[in-house]
This record gives sequence, structure tokens and C-alpha cells, in this order.
Amino acid sequence: MTYTPRQIADAINNARAQTGWHDYALVVDTAAIILAGAQASDAMLDDAKAQIEREMK
Repeated sequence: MTYTPRQIADAINNARAQTGWHDYALVVDTAAIILAGAQASDAMLDDAKAQIEREMK
């Protein structure tokens, strides 16, 4: 699944609000969970995390 830049930005902002910006990995993990949903498979979470990391660079 591919997410729009807006969805990624919203998820990152939500993750930053929940976790602070100090722990990059935690923000990425949290944003991936927000994007893919609580019932997401590991593959969905990995895909979401990879896309978030690409967008954040």
C-alpha cells in the first residue's frame, strides 16, 4: 500500500505530538502504526516505515 504525502505528514505530526521528536525510531514506528492501523500486519508496518523514512530524508 502506498500512502499520500499528506497522509504521511499527518501521521508524522501525530506521532511527534504523541512521542516528542527526540527519538526518530519511535516517531517512525508510531507514524507507521497510525498509517497502517492497529490491526496491520508486520509487512504493512514495514512498508509504511520504509515510506516514512524515505519521505523524512
